[in-house]
Amino acid sequence: MNPASTNPTTLLIGDTELPYTLHRSRKRKRTVAFSIEPENGLCVVAPLHTKVAYIEKMLNRRSAWIIKKLADLDKHGTQTKPHQFISGEVFSFLGAQYTLHVTQSADAKMGCAIADNLLAVNIHGTWLSALALQQEVRFEIISWYKKQAKQKLIERTNYWQSITNIHCRRIMLSNPERRWGSCSYENDIRFNWRIIMAPMDVIDYLIVHELCHVVHKNHSDKFWQLVRSILPDYAARRQILKSTGVTYQLY
Repeated sequence: MNPASTNPTTLLIGDTELPYTLHRSRKRKRTVAFSIEPENGLCVVAPLHTKVAYIEKMLNRRSAWIIKKLADLDKHGTQTKPHQFISGEVFSFLGAQYTLHVTQSADAKMGCAIADNLLAVNIHGTWLSALALQQEVRFEIISWYKKQAKQKLIERTNYWQSITNIHCRRIMLSNPERRWGSCSYENDIRFNWRIIMAPMDVIDYLIVHELCHVVHKNHSDKFWQLVRSILPDYAARRQILKSTGVTYQLY
């Protein structure tokens, strides 16, 4: 990001003053970007000479989203602290919790696997510094999550395609900040690989949701009727995703 300057300030939303951190970047030319971070709250990155009035105008346009995300962060604060990728931390996979156990053995295969209630990661290189070891563990865990997500999402999408007789063109993985899935006008479905942290019922809801967009490219009544005809309890699954999705993070 290479910010040129950083300033703590406040945003007025209605009668509420909301603190945020503004990063001014020489590299950013036009757009204003913002995110909700576990440790820092609302963070904004803007081009070097952008007026504060314009920045706050953009933030006010997304005030409902910002307030909701900050509330989610406050509600799930203990779960959304950044991982340090050290032994003892807890990671989610298919809705279950696994304790990270890091080893450094040249005699064992390098990589990540689930063993009993552990997320076991073995790294080669006893000479690594503590920071370098954390980075290697992070890489192995993310690679493992992506591999598991690709396998499970393709498997379950194929299952639901056979059940519904609704077929997409392609299945792809990505990691957008604010979306769990999308369906293009060409019927390519894209899933956020982090959904693999969610319970299987939630993953199935997301898959059915995106398959229904093959038929209806909007969230009309007909779209939701189709979702309901496939998953009568979709609303409960959807609510679980909305309330727990903030915890499906690695940082």
